[in-house]
Amino acid sequence: MKKLFVSGLISFLLSILSVTSGNASLIYNNGTPDGRGKEFTAWIVAQDFTLNEETTLNGMRFWAWDGDGSIYDNDAYRGQITYIIYGDNAGKPGAFLDYGTVTLPLNYTGVTYKVGSSYYNELLFEFTIPEFTAAANTTYYLGLHNGELTWNDTTNMWTGYHTRENFYWSSTRNAYPQNDGGIILNLYHQNYGWDTDTDIYEEAFQLLGYVDGQVLSPVPEPATILLVGIGLVGLGTTRKKFKK
Repeated sequence: MKKLFVSGLISFLLSILSVTSGNASLIYNNGTPDGRGKEFTAWIVAQDFTLNEETTLNGMRFWAWDGDGSIYDNDAYRGQITYIIYGDNAGKPGAFLDYGTVTLPLNYTGVTYKVGSSYYNELLFEFTIPEFTAAANTTYYLGLHNGELTWNDTTNMWTGYHTRENFYWSSTRNAYPQNDGGIILNLYHQNYGWDTDTDIYEEAFQLLGYVDGQVLSPVPEPATILLVGIGLVGLGTTRKKFKK
C-alpha cells in the first residue's frame, strides 16, 4: 500500500510539474540582451509595449550590466529598482499609471564583457508587481531607473538619487516587433521632457501575467513542488510508523 501511495504521489507531482511548466509562458518578450545598453541612474529609460488582449500584469524581468570596471565588484547598482508604467502621449510616455520601487539582490548571469582592462558584468533582475490591468491594443511604456524615485505632486517631478553610475539597462538587437530606439528622461532636466535616444536599439525586457483568468507566471519553482512532495511522502511514512 505504501508503494502504491508513493507511486501515485510521484505521478501526481509530475503531472503538476508538466502543467506548471506549460503555464510559464511570457505575456510579452521584447528580446534578449546583447551587451549594449542605456545608463538609467541619471535617466529614466522607457520602452513601449502593446498587448493584443486585455491582460493582467504581475511581474517583469530585465537585464542590466555594470560599468564599474572590475569583475563582480559592483558599486554602481543602487540596491533598488524603480519601475513606472506610463500611458501614451503622442508617441512618448504620458501620465504614469503605476509605479513602485523594489529591493533586489545582485544576480549575475556569468556573462562578462571585457573592454580594454575593464570588465562589464551582466545581471538579471526579476520581480513581481501589484496587479496592473493593461487594455488590449493600447500603447504603454515601461520606465526603469536604478535607485529609488518618488513622485512629488507639488513640483510634478521625480525626486531621488540621479547621479550617473554607469549602470546600464541592457539593449537588444532582436526587439519585437521592431527596433525603434528608446525614450529617455534626464532627471537633472525633467522640465525639458522626454527625448528620443539616438541609439536605435531597444532594451531587453519581458512582462509576466495572465489572460482570461489563467495565471501564466510567475509560477512555483519545480524544486519547491518536489520538496513539498517529498515532505508529504515523509509525513505519510511517519504516520504509518506511529500507528504501528
